[in-house]
Amino acid sequence: MKWSVDQYIALPRETNRENNLKKTLRKLSDKEREDWTWELIEKTPGWGIEIASTCCRRKPFFEKILEKGLETSDVSQIYWWLDCVIPKLGFKKVLFILKDTLEVNPNAVARTLYWLPGFLDRKNKKQLAAYRMLFDLAKTKGIIKP
Repeated sequence: MKWSVDQYIALPRETNRENNLKKTLRKLSDKEREDWTWELIEKTPGWGIEIASTCCRRKPFFEKILEKGLETSDVSQIYWWLDCVIPKLGFKKVLFILKDTLEVNPNAVARTLYWLPGFLDRKNKKQLAAYRMLFDLAKTKGIIKP
């Protein structure tokens, strides 16, 4: 990679440079691309997840991104993490991850449940039922107040 992450983030954001970066990243192996992007996420999360959503493809990497978002983001930031990972993982997979996270990080799940309805396909009854089940489980555990 021509630029290190530190060199790259020191430059002002500029569309042509970002497009060239994306082209360069797409030419790298999955591991190199994900390593570089992960370092960017660690240093500038908003920019990193934007690059990840356009350049990365492997589902395990997006699971890692979601876990990082659940650990580090507040109620307003979690939207952007969801916007990055839901198109790559699918709504159902994200719900499974949230269900597994419920016991260890209930506050993160509560923050996420606030934004999830915006990502629902309202015509998809299975999605609605799965969301409702997670919401009700969180409510039962006292994470969501009635």
